[in-house]
Amino acid sequence: MNQPLLPIDNLLPVSPRSLRISVGLPHPLAKFGIAGQFEGGLYADIVLYFIHEMMIEEPESHRFNAATWFLLESEKAYFLVCAEAGIDAARLREAVQRPEMLWPLGLQVGLDGGRAIVARFTL
Repeated sequence: MNQPLLPIDNLLPVSPRSLRISVGLPHPLAKFGIAGQFEGGLYADIVLYFIHEMMIEEPESHRFNAATWFLLESEKAYFLVCAEAGIDAARLREAVQRPEMLWPLGLQVGLDGGRAIVARFTL
Protein backbone atom coordinates (compact mmCIF):
# COMPACT_ATOMS: atom_id res chain seq x y z
CA MET A 1 0.00 0.00 0.00
CA ASN A 2 1.91 2.97 -1.25
CA GLN A 3 0.84 6.23 0.27
CA PRO A 4 1.43 9.51 -1.54
CA LEU A 5 4.26 11.66 -0.25
CA LEU A 6 3.31 14.50 2.06
CA PRO A 7 3.87 18.03 0.83
CA ILE A 8 7.08 19.59 2.11
CA ASP A 9 5.02 22.07 4.17
CA ASN A 10 3.88 19.19 6.40
CA LEU A 11 7.48 18.29 7.19
CA LEU A 12 8.66 21.73 8.29
CA PRO A 13 8.83 22.51 12.01
CA VAL A 14 5.59 23.82 13.44
CA SER A 15 5.50 26.75 15.85
CA PRO A 16 4.72 25.81 19.46
CA ARG A 17 1.57 27.96 19.34
CA SER A 18 0.27 26.22 16.20
CA LEU A 19 1.05 22.81 17.64
CA ARG A 20 -0.67 23.65 20.93
CA ILE A 21 -3.78 24.85 19.11
CA SER A 22 -3.89 21.88 16.72
CA VAL A 23 -3.88 19.35 19.56
CA GLY A 24 -6.26 21.35 21.73
CA LEU A 25 -3.97 22.18 24.67
CA PRO A 26 -4.87 25.21 26.78
CA HIS A 27 -2.66 28.30 26.69
CA PRO A 28 0.12 28.08 29.31
CA LEU A 29 -1.14 31.29 30.95
CA ALA A 30 -4.80 30.23 31.09
CA LYS A 31 -4.50 29.42 34.80
CA PHE A 32 -3.87 33.14 35.42
CA GLY A 33 -7.06 34.11 33.60
CA ILE A 34 -9.71 36.22 35.22
CA ALA A 35 -12.99 34.25 35.61
CA GLY A 36 -13.88 33.41 32.03
CA GLN A 37 -12.22 36.46 30.47
CA PHE A 38 -8.96 34.81 29.34
CA GLU A 39 -8.24 35.08 25.63
CA GLY A 40 -5.27 33.09 24.35
CA GLY A 41 -4.50 35.42 21.47
CA LEU A 42 -1.86 37.99 20.67
CA TYR A 43 -1.82 39.72 24.07
CA ALA A 44 -1.39 36.47 26.00
CA ASP A 45 1.37 35.47 23.58
CA ILE A 46 3.14 38.79 24.20
CA VAL A 47 3.20 38.14 27.95
CA LEU A 48 4.37 34.57 27.37
CA TYR A 49 7.13 35.83 25.05
CA PHE A 50 8.51 38.13 27.76
CA ILE A 51 8.38 35.36 30.37
CA HIS A 52 10.27 33.13 27.97
CA GLU A 53 12.87 35.84 27.28
CA MET A 54 13.37 36.54 30.98
CA MET A 55 13.95 32.87 31.66
CA ILE A 56 16.33 31.96 28.84
CA GLU A 57 18.40 35.09 28.30
CA GLU A 58 21.63 35.80 30.11
CA PRO A 59 21.14 38.12 33.10
CA GLU A 60 21.91 41.73 32.23
CA SER A 61 21.52 41.14 28.47
CA HIS A 62 19.35 43.64 26.61
CA ARG A 63 16.56 41.12 26.12
CA PHE A 64 16.66 40.01 29.76
CA ASN A 65 16.53 43.63 30.92
CA ALA A 66 13.64 44.46 28.58
CA ALA A 67 11.66 41.41 29.71
CA THR A 68 12.38 42.16 33.37
CA TRP A 69 11.26 45.75 32.93
CA PHE A 70 8.04 44.72 31.17
CA LEU A 71 7.13 41.95 33.62
CA LEU A 72 8.28 43.44 36.92
CA GLU A 73 8.65 47.21 36.62
CA SER A 74 6.25 48.51 33.98
CA GLU A 75 3.39 50.41 35.53
CA LYS A 76 1.16 50.68 32.44
CA ALA A 77 2.20 48.46 29.51
CA TYR A 78 2.18 45.19 31.45
CA PHE A 79 -1.21 45.84 33.04
CA LEU A 80 -2.73 46.98 29.73
CA VAL A 81 -1.55 43.83 27.90
CA CYS A 82 -2.71 41.58 30.74
CA ALA A 83 -6.12 43.29 30.82
CA GLU A 84 -6.54 42.77 27.07
CA ALA A 85 -5.65 39.08 27.49
CA GLY A 86 -7.93 38.63 30.51
CA ILE A 87 -4.97 37.78 32.75
CA ASP A 88 -4.81 38.60 36.47
CA ALA A 89 -1.72 40.82 36.20
CA ALA A 90 -0.98 41.02 39.93
CA ARG A 91 -1.12 37.24 40.39
CA LEU A 92 1.06 36.61 37.33
CA ARG A 93 3.60 39.24 38.44
CA GLU A 94 3.82 37.50 41.81
CA ALA A 95 4.42 34.18 40.04
CA VAL A 96 7.14 35.69 37.84
CA GLN A 97 8.90 36.99 40.93
CA ARG A 98 8.87 33.45 42.34
CA PRO A 99 10.07 31.27 39.41
CA GLU A 100 9.15 27.99 41.13
CA MET A 101 5.51 29.02 40.55
CA LEU A 102 6.11 28.91 36.78
CA TRP A 103 6.95 25.20 36.66
CA PRO A 104 3.34 24.25 35.80
CA LEU A 105 3.72 26.45 32.70
CA GLY A 106 6.45 24.18 31.37
CA LEU A 107 9.31 26.41 32.47
CA GLN A 108 12.16 24.64 34.19
CA VAL A 109 14.27 27.19 35.98
CA GLY A 110 17.72 27.15 37.50
CA LEU A 111 18.41 29.82 40.08
CA ASP A 112 21.64 31.49 41.06
CA GLY A 113 21.33 33.94 43.90
CA GLY A 114 17.61 34.31 43.28
CA ARG A 115 18.02 35.18 39.59
CA ALA A 116 16.76 32.95 36.81
CA ILE A 117 19.73 31.87 34.72
CA VAL A 118 18.77 28.63 32.98
CA ALA A 119 15.39 27.68 31.62
CA ARG A 120 13.74 25.46 29.10
CA PHE A 121 10.34 26.20 27.64
CA THR A 122 8.13 23.29 26.71
CA LEU A 123 4.53 23.12 25.60
